[in-house]
Amino acid sequence: MSKTVKAAIVGGTFLVLSAFVPVIFKSDSRTPGVASDNSYSSTEISSSTVVALSEEKEQRDTFRKLEPLETGKEIGDLPNGVYFFAYAFSVSREVATPEEDTIKTTSKRCRDCFEIQKQDSRYYVIGFVSDEIFSRLGELSTGKSAYGILSPYSWGGAAHPIGIPFDSIYTIAPRTINLDEKTDMDILDIGFKEAVQNPIVHLN
Repeated sequence: MSKTVKAAIVGGTFLVLSAFVPVIFKSDSRTPGVASDNSYSSTEISSSTVVALSEEKEQRDTFRKLEPLETGKEIGDLPNGVYFFAYAFSVSREVATPEEDTIKTTSKRCRDCFEIQKQDSRYYVIGFVSDEIFSRLGELSTGKSAYGILSPYSWGGAAHPIGIPFDSIYTIAPRTINLDEKTDMDILDIGFKEAVQNPIVHLN
């Protein structure tokens, strides 16, 4: 399989970014979420069915950064093929109330921001999931759903990038987790019915 790998350090975190053959997940699941004092807890389990795309080939980056005049616009006014960034709470609010179009777009990656990609008039939140969640993605039949934690960056507990369409999300809630005594991260507890494996990830 042809692939490209990029590495970078963001906010003191070493990230390995990869571009592989895209794979579509249609999933269903129930798996324990990670609990914390300020968490939205869950007892659902994560699984899904993998439907591989036809031919193995290197994935091309077809997305572009926002132009200066596009920043600050509502996402509904943006063209297809762009990427931008938003905080976890903004993503959650947009998914919960899509008719309000609440995300204001920015081309700069802020701390704990999630990347958003627009393609074919659909919006995808890009993030990273754990080995356990990733390993369960092929277990259940098409039409089921998956639940787990989505992180904005790759780290030891979440190293696998996926892209989740907004319109496939059935539940979403932001919260903060502590990676160590000095480092926290805003993540999303998210339930979804479709995802793209190994999307292109942009650092800025």
